[in-house]
Amino acid sequence: MFDQAAERSEGRRGRLAKAEPLVPSLVWLALLPGAALVVAYMCFYADPAEPAVVQAMMIGAVTTIVVAGMLVVWFRDRPYKNASGSINPTAMTTTVERMDAQSGASGTGAARLCDDRGEP
Repeated sequence: MFDQAAERSEGRRGRLAKAEPLVPSLVWLALLPGAALVVAYMCFYADPAEPAVVQAMMIGAVTTIVVAGMLVVWFRDRPYKNASGSINPTAMTTTVERMDAQSGASGTGAARLCDDRGEP
């Protein structure tokens, strides 16, 4: 029983450690100005002889790619947020349901070790 409690505690610590953002703030400090510089660099290619639609499409395409890349980094930095494609605790939910079913079938009525938020 003590081994199982230690294993649960270690698993919880590991999940909490992985829930922390992965990308350090120094990397964000480099990515954000870099993205702004790429978009500003594209603005230097503006040619008054070309139609505005062509220039807007050129700058818009680069801006879209840069913003999409930044959003991917931001999303991958927060994998446990409640959003589409995020990591969900399906295995843990299934295990808890099985444990509840087994304790109900055996009639032991085992006490819950954690509250609904996962706190001991």
